[in-house]
Amino acid sequence: MRERYRRRYPSILSNRERAGHRTRIPTILPAPSKPHFLRAVWLAAAMRGWSTLQGLESSGDLAAIARLARAAGGEIRARRGTWSLRRRAGARTERSVDVGESAFSARLAIAWALSRAGRTRITGRASLLRRHIGDAVPPALEGRVRWLRSRGTLPLEIVPGRVAREVRLAPPRGSTAASGQPLTAWILAAASAGGAWRIDWPGKIVGPDHLRLTCALVRGFGGAVRRRGATFHVDPERGARRLRIPRDATQAGVFALGALLAGHPCRIGGIDLSGDHPDLALLRRLRGAGRIVQRRGGIEVRPGPIPPLGGDYSRMPDAAVAAAALAAFGSSPVTLRGVRRLRAKESDRLALLARNLRRLGARVGIGPDSLRVTPAREAPRGPIRLEAGGDHRLAMVFGTIARVRRGVRVSGEDAVSKSDPAFFRRWTPLVSAEAGRAGPGPRRSAVRRR
Repeated sequence: MRERYRRRYPSILSNRERAGHRTRIPTILPAPSKPHFLRAVWLAAAMRGWSTLQGLESSGDLAAIARLARAAGGEIRARRGTWSLRRRAGARTERSVDVGESAFSARLAIAWALSRAGRTRITGRASLLRRHIGDAVPPALEGRVRWLRSRGTLPLEIVPGRVAREVRLAPPRGSTAASGQPLTAWILAAASAGGAWRIDWPGKIVGPDHLRLTCALVRGFGGAVRRRGATFHVDPERGARRLRIPRDATQAGVFALGALLAGHPCRIGGIDLSGDHPDLALLRRLRGAGRIVQRRGGIEVRPGPIPPLGGDYSRMPDAAVAAAALAAFGSSPVTLRGVRRLRAKESDRLALLARNLRRLGARVGIGPDSLRVTPAREAPRGPIRLEAGGDHRLAMVFGTIARVRRGVRVSGEDAVSKSDPAFFRRWTPLVSAEAGRAGPGPRRSAVRRR
């Protein structure tokens, strides 16, 4: 029947077939949201009754927060992405905890250890030992901390001492603003402890969205967080609950980058642009430029000219990596402000980002707190070798570029295991769709299999 219609109506059938290819839009599902699951696992493991978390997937960060939750007396039963958690009655807390590569878990471990009277040793992987996490130690409690390697870094030991329910944090020397992670860590530690707590932060908080997310989750588990200026009062009245972890907006931005560079539409499941993840701001900017549309169950990326995405990224530093990479393939210079914090991530992310973008042909200028990217006039010739530098965010972004641009290779892609070992397997729907669009013949897919 098909062959008969093909001979009788060749143009009509061909048009229908082409329309069918255009409507086959693949769907990519990002990993669970890292800011949500880090906080939810800790809080759920502190509940007296069983709490259930759905939608979890294995990663280095999840393993680190699970080890810390168990060390604090939590019980975890995991089965196929669904975790049941509670606080074991009469459980003895452990005296040593390994936080892997997670700086967030390291700061939370410090706050938890200082909120109890016993002795605790905190260690981590070699890549974490270079990062400064001493900002989680209040000045009044520095006497309880023994730095075993160098001041402000792991490993360290918390010695027995008095528990103070009034904590005053301090910004780094010479600065009145800092990451909200130390404050977030102390709010979570207070929410898992007994009695009421008061936490003071005298400076400006960079990244207040993560702080709001923390307070909302504490309240969701029955606790109370009241803010009066720079003072936070935490009351750990709590109860069990059932929670589904949303999908990660940071990864969604990287998938949008890949779809735009490949020139292929795709759907990114589980993303709601009205959500509370800070990195949704980048996706909203793409929506304002007509490159993203909110659909039921996720968002749809529509190929087209890459819009300029300059602006302030101080509240979403992780999204700045994907935005800078997009700017390298745009049509006009773009300046990203508020990117100073990228220097204190898993690597000197700002320097590595600039180095790799230059290898892609872009002109890059780095300021004290800014990054200016001018797109390349023409693609560089020959093979291009990029480096992730052990940084999972850089591995995701440049690994994505390597899959949609021929001649690009990335060293150190295995760094994605910190937050999502299955990251590159998530590309399978787009790889298959692009291969189908190419059809038979010598033409290679723009999205390469690995």
